[in-house]
Amino acid sequence: MADRIRRRLRHRAQRHDLKRLARKFIFVTDWPGVARNARAIAALGLDEQTLAGVLGGNALQVYPHLRHA
Repeated sequence: MADRIRRRLRHRAQRHDLKRLARKFIFVTDWPGVARNARAIAALGLDEQTLAGVLGGNALQVYPHLRHA
């Protein structure tokens, strides 16, 4: 599953500015392989700040009340 997601994202990244798009991504999953899927996102080669946004920071911008949950 993670490999398929990674391939699709890389294919789309070739046509679009992945870093720009990733600034709006929020990583969410209820799939049992959460760690594997997070590693697949990390393997996309995003810079540290953008990756941190995808894995949590962007969600906190949209849902600031989660900071205190």
